[in-house]
Amino acid sequence: MTKKEYLDSLSAGLGTMPYNDVKEILAEIEEHFASGIIAGKSEAEISESLGDPKELAMAYMDGNEVKIRSALKKTAPAPEKVSPKYNNGPIFVVLFNLFLAIPLWLVLFTILLAGIAIDVAVLAGLAALVIGIPSAGAFIPGLIILALSILFFAVFLTCLLILLIKYFFKGTGMYINWNRKVWNEGL
Repeated sequence: MTKKEYLDSLSAGLGTMPYNDVKEILAEIEEHFASGIIAGKSEAEISESLGDPKELAMAYMDGNEVKIRSALKKTAPAPEKVSPKYNNGPIFVVLFNLFLAIPLWLVLFTILLAGIAIDVAVLAGLAALVIGIPSAGAFIPGLIILALSILFFAVFLTCLLILLIKYFFKGTGMYINWNRKVWNEGL
């Protein structure tokens, strides 16, 4: 019996079950056909190992799990033996982080903190300049231009820092995920 004939017969036997249940059952049986074909069996051999489709349909209708499992186990291919592989990932992750990533991360973090400190200092200087303008006398126009220049520099530096911090943390997250992958799967 071909796969199509088997599934048609099974579907006819499951006729009174809800549509979604029938769909799931047929998908499960199709998976068994696919794994059997990968294992080198013909459709007829797989159909034979599953047993009579009408009996399998009755087992599904009755909810007879034992009968269903025994029919489906016959068709499942034996699991392939995987030779143990030495995972050098944890050693690499520890050494890479210890000697390269952590020092680099600390340098980048220090640069970000220095940028924040410079931004705060620029804003404080701007505030002091604005407070001192009324007592400057003849230098007022020059001080106003200087204050506006410092203000634009502070806004630019703040925007730049926001972008740097965003991508610093985004990159750190990606780096941590890469570490997990290397740790679990190796190089």
